[in-house]
Amino acid sequence: PACPPSGPTSQLVVDPDMSTMLYASLDGAGVFSKTGSGNWTAASAQPGNLQVRALARKSGTPLYAGTYGSGVYKAAAGNTVFAACTAQPASQYILSLALDASGKLYAGTEAGVFASSDQCATWTPMNTGLPN
Repeated sequence: PACPPSGPTSQLVVDPDMSTMLYASLDGAGVFSKTGSGNWTAASAQPGNLQVRALARKSGTPLYAGTYGSGVYKAAAGNTVFAACTAQPASQYILSLALDASGKLYAGTEAGVFASSDQCATWTPMNTGLPN
């Protein structure tokens, strides 16, 4: 079957600070949120590329959105105004995002895995031992 024009839902994240808040990334339509049984609402300022493939959020961190072709964006906690990260991983084709307990951000890209421990101001490759 054909996908709707907005694209498939690629990621769902429950806000760790408000368990009734849910975020969804739609590949081709951007980031949406809803609280409880309310309706979905588009982010106030979407990432520059609406092909959002990944979301990540932990308590005390921004909401991160990974796009397919324009890298990583972030919105302050409790906010849906996205801005591009200061720096980007070597590949801006983001396939997955993860945060560890300390808030370190990991990006799975078409060029491997990259990590940022400073809210995406810098990135370090983590590809040693991975196949080419």
